[in-house]
Amino acid sequence: MIDEAQEIARKLYSNRIRIRVCGICIENEQVLMVCHKGVINDNEVWLPPGGGMAEGETMAETLIREFKEETGFEVEVGQFWFKNEFIHPPIHAIELYFRVQIKSGELMKGIDPELMPDAQLIKDVRWIPLQKREFFTEEVYLAINS
Repeated sequence: MIDEAQEIARKLYSNRIRIRVCGICIENEQVLMVCHKGVINDNEVWLPPGGGMAEGETMAETLIREFKEETGFEVEVGQFWFKNEFIHPPIHAIELYFRVQIKSGELMKGIDPELMPDAQLIKDVRWIPLQKREFFTEEVYLAINS
């Protein structure tokens, strides 16, 4: 059953091509990941921190903002790593992945500021060991293990 957060997210993210900037942060053989309520279905999905670009915002600015919102960390954006095209109607996103390093901050479960406080998609934020295949999309798993 779709809840209010999922319904709002579908309205925000559906029926358009969305450009997402995502950051892969690896420390001590673990990857920082964010668990979201599913937008397409009720399944949870673990993704590297990131999100949609705002008009006038650079890719690096987007990634710095999204990391702070979702994880509490200030990051330094490194090199571009890989791209992914995510097509699962009604969601279509072009995802650009960068390496990032933490500069400061404390790990926290962040928020989606575009959503109401009682209708959030973020369920958890944690460090996931590289070998835990079930937490990663195929594209992310292949990239971090190459």
